[in-house]
Amino acid sequence: MNRRAAPPSTAIALTAALVSVSCSLETGEETLTDSHEFALTGNHLTIATDGSTVELRESDIDTVSFDQYLGGAASDGNASWTVDGDTLLLETTCTGFTPDCSGRYAITVPAGTAVEVTGRGRSVTVAGLSGPVSASLDNGTIDVSDTSGDLDLTARSGHIRTGNTSGALTASITTNHMEIREARGPLTLRSESGNLVVEDIRSSEVTTSTRSGDARLVFAEPPQRVEATSEGSGNVRVTLPAGPETYQVVTEAHRLESEVEHDPASDRLISVVGKDVRLTWAG
Repeated sequence: MNRRAAPPSTAIALTAALVSVSCSLETGEETLTDSHEFALTGNHLTIATDGSTVELRESDIDTVSFDQYLGGAASDGNASWTVDGDTLLLETTCTGFTPDCSGRYAITVPAGTAVEVTGRGRSVTVAGLSGPVSASLDNGTIDVSDTSGDLDLTARSGHIRTGNTSGALTASITTNHMEIREARGPLTLRSESGNLVVEDIRSSEVTTSTRSGDARLVFAEPPQRVEATSEGSGNVRVTLPAGPETYQVVTEAHRLESEVEHDPASDRLISVVGKDVRLTWAG
């Protein structure tokens, strides 16, 4: 099934019908123009987006439902959605000089659904999902919060932000920056040229790799294994919670400042490689 925003010539004729099904509610400069739901054949939803904003949440429902909000030139026949099996295709494409052109899709999935998002989007926001999530954008922002499933996130020219996640998290950025907060599952993070800010960490295993960006890791609980590598000019800062725990400390740096003493008998490891490395205790 394919729907496209109505052109101006049909907007008046559709107004009464849209009002009757509560599809003309205003949200800022955007208008709720369509709503739809469909059933999945399994437990996996794929979303392919081109120029659209995607918002994901879950509920105790049996079908996938979504609302389409359009603003500016997107309402002039420049946005569409299509359902093809278990794949939802979203497109918002305005040509020429169109500073006001927005297509936003608020999507609700059944609890536990595995979700995969790919394409070129303005942003992807994930809140409260319990199933695994994979999101890969050529450009755009990825924001994830309050999830319990595993996460696999890639932003090639946007940034990634996560908060309060408990599953394993693998994330990669090419430019811009990454902010990871309140993570409890294993972390594998990579940045080509952006900075990594990882704070309030409760993960036992953390691996980070940067090229030209800096990495700052602040732990709220003692980790079991930390491997942080800067392959280029970036600095690495690791802050550990004060306590009785000791660590094997392995470093390779042009400049090293460490408050953490090496204990060869410890079963905990801190391994850091970088141009400028600093290991400190919190407080």
